[in-house]
Amino acid sequence: EQRDEVEMLSLMLLIRRFEERASQQYQAQKIGGFCHLYIGQEAVVTGAVAAVRDDDYIITAYRDHAHALARGTSANACMAELFGKETGCSRGLGGSMHFFDRQHHMYGGHAIVGAHVPLAVGMAFAIKYRGEDRVTLCFFGDGAINQGSFHEALNLAALYKLPIVFICENNLFAMGTSVKRSTSLKQIVDRAEGYDIPGEIVDGMNFREVRDKLAEIIASIRRESHPAFVEAHTNLGNFLALQGSRQEAIAHLRQALKIDPAFANAHNTLGNILADGGELDDAIEHFRKALQTDPQLAMVHYNLGRTLARRGDIELAVTHYRAALKITPADPDIHNNLGLLLASQGKLDEATTQFREALRLNPGYAKAYFNLGKVFSQQDRLDQAVDYFQQALRIQPAVAEIHENLARVFARQGKKSEAVREYEEALRLIELRRKPGSAG
Repeated sequence: EQRDEVEMLSLMLLIRRFEERASQQYQAQKIGGFCHLYIGQEAVVTGAVAAVRDDDYIITAYRDHAHALARGTSANACMAELFGKETGCSRGLGGSMHFFDRQHHMYGGHAIVGAHVPLAVGMAFAIKYRGEDRVTLCFFGDGAINQGSFHEALNLAALYKLPIVFICENNLFAMGTSVKRSTSLKQIVDRAEGYDIPGEIVDGMNFREVRDKLAEIIASIRRESHPAFVEAHTNLGNFLALQGSRQEAIAHLRQALKIDPAFANAHNTLGNILADGGELDDAIEHFRKALQTDPQLAMVHYNLGRTLARRGDIELAVTHYRAALKITPADPDIHNNLGLLLASQGKLDEATTQFREALRLNPGYAKAYFNLGKVFSQQDRLDQAVDYFQQALRIQPAVAEIHENLARVFARQGKKSEAVREYEEALRLIELRRKPGSAG
């Protein structure tokens, strides 16, 4: 029986909001390890679970948060797992890539690319061996199809006519590598033809198309056991890893926004790319659209603040930095950058407060020590300026700018030999940086 479409829409929204919150907490350094988001692909897993029964098996790769939520694992248990808590779905031991919920027949969450595909075949073998009419759904990305384990698994599934659907979530990139650069096939679904497995292509951005096609395939498998292959074309929300050209990245993002104009991650990433290219007004527009979708996205406030500062809108930039800190108060980079803006406005005491907070959060933050040194230098608190510049050099001794600023303070104190020494070291580092092949 197919699930109610309103229920499925609610599920897709739950997945999107969960992933956005996970992204925020990861950026705030509250989540350890890796954190692979499913934003942009929600219709694939939602359409799939709408076509199966609760006792069918699901297994997936490391982008697994949505699959657990779709299968019925509570959002609390999923978020607790990201935070490493014992109340997590894997008792806090698995983290982002190893969600597991036996009660709801969700069997991972597997970090090694393609390694779970043979496990899925084993689960399908168990179904057939026991004479059950269950089906296994095995999700994987386009990066898995060139792994040896993938080919061995498909061969066995075809030989034994196992009740399994291989679902390739083709978001066009295996991490940052374009499928065009990694796979010789024009269509991934053609991999299945080599093993005499029937294959279909679906629009992974269309819930109904995914649901209806999988319902048809699964009904066929329940009538007579056999494997099937589905390639779902989809767009992944995090385009930061794109390693193609700038124009290619922009084209993918604009296409994603045509499909989903409220796609906050796509607006944010496109804004960053445009800002890097100097297109500040367009970048600001996309950051604002992202915030219209969700005003609680701290990183978007931060990115908007940085871009506004580059355009000279300092007061507005300060406003967005403060908004970001209300959401993620423990981010030393935001405190440091807010301090720089306040210092540029002559608000040195407020700037000092921000730099000190950055150091409280990260005692090894050389930039914050350096910025405090500059503030104290401006206030003629020269001994303190020296202390902070020297602290910065203990962490990053090969930064010419710190040596140069320390030299100026020594000169103002009348310490000629110390000033000369620091100027000479600054010049040495600058010269070293100019040499061919220098890492600097």
